[in-house]
Amino acid sequence: MTRYLITVLALTAGLLAGQASGALLTNGTFETGTLAGWTLTGTGFFIDTDQPSEGTYFAQAVFVAQEGGGGQSSIKQTFTTPADMNQISVDMGWVGVPGQRSAVLRCPSLGTQIDLFAGTEISLPNAWKRYTSDVSSMKGLNVEIEFFATGTDTNGMNFYVDNIQFIPEPATMVLLAGGGLTLLAGRRRRGKA
Repeated sequence: MTRYLITVLALTAGLLAGQASGALLTNGTFETGTLAGWTLTGTGFFIDTDQPSEGTYFAQAVFVAQEGGGGQSSIKQTFTTPADMNQISVDMGWVGVPGQRSAVLRCPSLGTQIDLFAGTEISLPNAWKRYTSDVSSMKGLNVEIEFFATGTDTNGMNFYVDNIQFIPEPATMVLLAGGGLTLLAGRRRRGKA
């Protein structure tokens, strides 16, 4: 009985963890300590350890407001979204002019893109906010996620990105939990007979 219970719980936990982490996105939490899996353009983005939203590492773009301090940089990645996802969440923070940064999820086959900065924006040093967007229309499709920052001689820019995760549909979570409980209850009844 105990062996079956452990097996059911391990399988359920593994399925839930795999779905919640967005396993098809590489290095979405930057915990490798590198930009592995990401395509870098420009020189503004790098990995930092000073006050991440979670874990040890996060991606940051910095442009200093000084003569010659401007520039542009982005990190992007193309991948296939999980078929059971409902939302994407990203922890982001920034200091600078709003037009100097963007975060988008593009789906070429649908010809659409979603602005991941939807909602209230922040502009506080080292402040993180979790942005969540409905991306259910892009389930199981090839997409590109891109974080872009630019700085000028007069407008510096800091842009922080961390903890990119896909959130599965609530129905998927309920079905997995219900299936595990059903197996457990059936096994328990057989053990009493």
